[in-house]
Amino acid sequence: MGIDYLRARITPLLATSTNTPLPSTHPSVPFPKERQGSPMVKKHEHMYGRDDPYREHDMPSKPVRERDIMRERERDAIKEREREARDRERRQRERDAQRERDAQREQERREAEAKAKAEQERAARDKDPEPKKREHTRPPTVIVDREKGASYRRIGFLGEGGFARVYEVVDDAHDRKAVKVVNKSNIKTKRNKTKLWAEIKLHQMLKHPNIVRFDECFEDSDNVYMVLELCDHGSMMDLLRRRKRYTEPEARFYLVQLIGACQYMQDMNVIHRDLKLGNLFLDKNMNVKVGDFGLAALIENPGDRKKTICGTPNYIAPEVLFDTANGHSFEVDVWSVGVILYTLLIGKPPFQTKEVKAIYRRIRENRYEFPEDKEISASAQNLIMSILNRDPLERPTLDEILEHSWFHDGPFPSHVPVSANDGPPDFFNLNAAQSRRNFDNVHRRAAGQTETATPPQPPRVEALGTSILAQQRDFKAAVEPGSPISALLNSARQPLVQAPAGTKNSALLRKLNEAGAASTLSPGRRGTGQRVPASVSGPAPSSRPPAMDNVAEDAEEEEDEGVDPGPETPERPGSGRELAQQKARIVSEMAQMRITDSDRGSDKEPPRKVLSEASVQPSSSLPVIRVATSGDGYDRAEHNLAEALAAYKSHGGCRVPDGTNLEAPKVFVVSWLDYCAKYGMGFAMCDGTVSVHFNDSSSLALAPSKKHIEYVDERRRSAFALASAPDSLANKLYLLRKFEGYMLSRLCGNYEYTWEDVGRTRDLVYVEKYLRTKNVILFRLSNGILQFNFYDHTKVILAADGLFVTIIDKHYAMHRWPLADMLRPQGATERERAKHERFISKLEYARSVLTRMRAHGGMDDDGERKSKDKGREREKARERDARPIRG
Repeated sequence: MGIDYLRARITPLLATSTNTPLPSTHPSVPFPKERQGSPMVKKHEHMYGRDDPYREHDMPSKPVRERDIMRERERDAIKEREREARDRERRQRERDAQRERDAQREQERREAEAKAKAEQERAARDKDPEPKKREHTRPPTVIVDREKGASYRRIGFLGEGGFARVYEVVDDAHDRKAVKVVNKSNIKTKRNKTKLWAEIKLHQMLKHPNIVRFDECFEDSDNVYMVLELCDHGSMMDLLRRRKRYTEPEARFYLVQLIGACQYMQDMNVIHRDLKLGNLFLDKNMNVKVGDFGLAALIENPGDRKKTICGTPNYIAPEVLFDTANGHSFEVDVWSVGVILYTLLIGKPPFQTKEVKAIYRRIRENRYEFPEDKEISASAQNLIMSILNRDPLERPTLDEILEHSWFHDGPFPSHVPVSANDGPPDFFNLNAAQSRRNFDNVHRRAAGQTETATPPQPPRVEALGTSILAQQRDFKAAVEPGSPISALLNSARQPLVQAPAGTKNSALLRKLNEAGAASTLSPGRRGTGQRVPASVSGPAPSSRPPAMDNVAEDAEEEEDEGVDPGPETPERPGSGRELAQQKARIVSEMAQMRITDSDRGSDKEPPRKVLSEASVQPSSSLPVIRVATSGDGYDRAEHNLAEALAAYKSHGGCRVPDGTNLEAPKVFVVSWLDYCAKYGMGFAMCDGTVSVHFNDSSSLALAPSKKHIEYVDERRRSAFALASAPDSLANKLYLLRKFEGYMLSRLCGNYEYTWEDVGRTRDLVYVEKYLRTKNVILFRLSNGILQFNFYDHTKVILAADGLFVTIIDKHYAMHRWPLADMLRPQGATERERAKHERFISKLEYARSVLTRMRAHGGMDDDGERKSKDKGREREKARERDARPIRG
């Protein structure tokens, strides 16, 4: 009964389950092997069959699976712990190996530093007989100048250098000043005495708003004192340490002031050679002041080169270190300006590393970068890269730097506030017009030039020679070991007397030029490394031409519309008696030149459009002027202009005699390039001729066809085909090509009055002489034309001895008249009449320049007066020019 009952109950269930398949999540699970064949299993299979889907519920297999999973997890955990332990051991071994390598490198570095230091100390002992450590004794609380009876009370310490300490003092008038104190025990040798003498001599002759003022020097029993202008806000390096970086508007402001000081030093023939943030100081108004002239050098002759290795490693130019054969000149200060700009904007010098040798290696390779984390404009990067050029010939000039777009790409402040000591000032409220005005004003203050109104006549050669000999004797006695310091100070205080053009360099000036050798790199700053020649090295003719004696490059000053330039202002303080004498000699020797018929050539009038030409009929009531027929071209032009302008003021105009030659100018200067500090002046003419007036008074002209040249020196005028030019002109021809490429690519333009006279192969027009004044530069051309280029870009061209006037205004429009037609009322509107009056004021200024030249001329008929010494110098220059240029 039991079995039948169970079967009756289960059969319906089995029928239902066979029609409904079990879910896949409940698969059939076989009986464990250890239980198969047991009585219980056999009974179950007999009752339900082997394929019973519910047999899994009869045999508990789930606990067995969970145990396996747990065991697997335990095994995985053990493996993971073992792997982590192995990784820890591997990392520890790597760290230990890295520590060993670092320790080895550190040991090698220390050994190398010790070796280098020992070498430097040994070199210093061999070169410097004095002990490396300088003695500094504290000066008295009250410093007394017994010679003048002045006293200075010491109130603070400002800083120290290798030879001196600087203190803040108050004088008897309660003015705060700085006093540089040099202990006498440090200047016992002739070399160190020469260094001190040169620093005093050069610093006291420099007077500029952006150069630290030198007031006085004196001594007591222990020290030598130099009284200087006090700069209240310390150095620019102090500000950099506080602020980490300067803003670009601040950098623009300070760079214009620094360039103004550098331009003035170049005008005075001085190379600073140690421009760096530590030598740039900030006065009470936050204006920059250049100081510390301990490494400065004087360039006596244009083209002279210095070969002393000196400077500060981070700022030193590559030619100072690696091109001692060719030497260096003013371009080293331009390089330092680029390093200073980089340092202001980035916060550290471009080549800075821990080791001096590595710095020199980077300078030689010109290897630096602009960090990505420092924000700097693209135009600033472009300017820095153009300045930091290994080839000094490829660096921009100071004027070209100021013409860079970076100065106008952002705000330019009128001043830097004192609050800049604590944080970056905000200048972003300045618009473009305000920034442009601020730039012009700051540039004008920093680079403004004046001209001597009535420069004195040069001293007689006999008296000048006596002064130079006396100065040499005083110098030699002053720097001898054991001589009293008072003799050195008395000699250094005297104004520097320089020999006139063409005389042999004095031993005294050579000593002054070489005084920087006493200030070469100190141990740790001494130049080491291989000397390599510059990539391009051109000749530098050193004989000074009559019209180029120490011609200083005047800054271009904008003239206001309608304002007569008037007579030139008095001599700028600090320009010196010698500079006035040099300019007087320039004027005198320019006035000696005569116009010869052979120089005029046979110019052919080109077809061109004249933009404005007067057509006023002459009036019979106007006076007839006396036209000059004697004298040289300067005399005749000055006389004719003076007569005509006097008649214009008294009668409203004038007439010229019938039949007077009124030939219009055909060829004149359209652009010029000043490189007289090294080579000379380049000129581009309106007919396509390009010429260079070299520093040895010779000229080389390239015909418009670019296939013929003409060479002019003191002896003859020679024409050659370019392909057959003599080897002796190779260097000058190379420089002519350099000038041509620069002017044609950057300066020249296409105007209505320019053309190419490709048929002309000889009798080329070139510039014979030139003269600078405050507002104008005067060119004397070989065809007799006198051209006045004003710095507001107006050109006044006088032809036919001043009787035909051509004016090119600042907008490059040409206006031309016979002189008598120009000096009559013209213009239909008030504006046109005012413009014409401005033209007449330019003409009056040109006449005043010619009058001053005539007053200081000594206009002989025999042309240039040449000395035997000058002739010998020019012969040496010719021999030097015959050598090939490396490059």
